[in-house]
Amino acid sequence: NRDARVLEIAFEIGALTYALLAGLIGAITLGGGEGAHLPTLTISYALVYGVGIAARNAGRPAMAIGQLLLSSVPIMAVSLVLGGPVLYVLAGIVMFLIFGMVSITMNVFHVLREQILAADTSAKMADQMRDQARTDVVTGLLNRAGLNHELVEQLMRLPNGSKLALFWLDLDRFKEVNDTLGHAIGDGVLAEVARRLADVAPKGATIARFGGDEFIAACIVEDRGECEQLASAVIGDLSRPYRIDGNRIGCGASMGVALLPDDGPDIETVMQSADLALYHAKVGGRNQ
Repeated sequence: NRDARVLEIAFEIGALTYALLAGLIGAITLGGGEGAHLPTLTISYALVYGVGIAARNAGRPAMAIGQLLLSSVPIMAVSLVLGGPVLYVLAGIVMFLIFGMVSITMNVFHVLREQILAADTSAKMADQMRDQARTDVVTGLLNRAGLNHELVEQLMRLPNGSKLALFWLDLDRFKEVNDTLGHAIGDGVLAEVARRLADVAPKGATIARFGGDEFIAACIVEDRGECEQLASAVIGDLSRPYRIDGNRIGCGASMGVALLPDDGPDIETVMQSADLALYHAKVGGRNQ
C-alpha cells in the first residue's frame, strides 16, 4: 500500500548510491596501490557496472547516464590526479567510454520511444477502426456488428432475478419520406430518431440501428411492467412530428418487445420473438 512515487524515489536513491559506491571503491583501490591485481579487478568491475546499467536503463536515460557517471567519473578523476602515462591513458579510455555509452543510451532510448509511440498509435488506430466497424455512419449508434457484441456484454452483466428487455422498432411510412423528400431528409429523420431513443432510454441501454429504418434497443428491467412503461414512453416520443430542414414530418414507429428469459433462453431466440412481435404490431395497425 505504499505510494508508487515514494517507491520510485527510493529505487533511484538506492541505484545511484550503489553506482557511486562502485566508482568510489575503484578510485580508492586505485589510489591505495596495494596489490597489482586489485586495481584491475575493481576498476573493471566499476566500469562494467556503469556500461551494463547504462544499457539496462536506457528506457530512462537520466538514471542510466547518472549511474554511468557516478561509477566512472571518480576513476577518471583519481587517474588524472595521480598522473602517469598509464593512468592518463586510463582516464582517456574512461572519458571516451562515457561519451560512447551516453550516445548509445540516447540512441536506444529514442528507438524505444519511437517503438512505444508507434505501438500506442497502432493500438489507438485499431480501437478507432474497431469502433468505426461497429458504428452506424448516419446515426452514430451501434450497427449490427456492434449490437451483437454489446448484447453479449449486457447478458453477461445481467443480475440474478432481472430481465433483459429487447425493443425492435420499425419506422412507419419512412419509405414515403425518402421517396418524396429525398434521402438527405430521410437521414435527418433517422438521426433524430436515434437522438430521441438515446434520450428516453435508461442509462446503460444498448441502442443500435439494425438496418434501413429498423432500430433495436436493449436494457435491463426488473419486470414486464417496467418494460411496458418504457415501451409506451418510446412509442410516444417517436410519434411526435419531426422538424427536418423546415419540413414537418409525421413518422411514427411500430415496436415488438421480448424479454429474456421469459420469451427465450438466449439472445437469438429473444430477437426472433421481438421480430415476430414487431410483425404483429405492423399488421395490427402500426404505431403500437
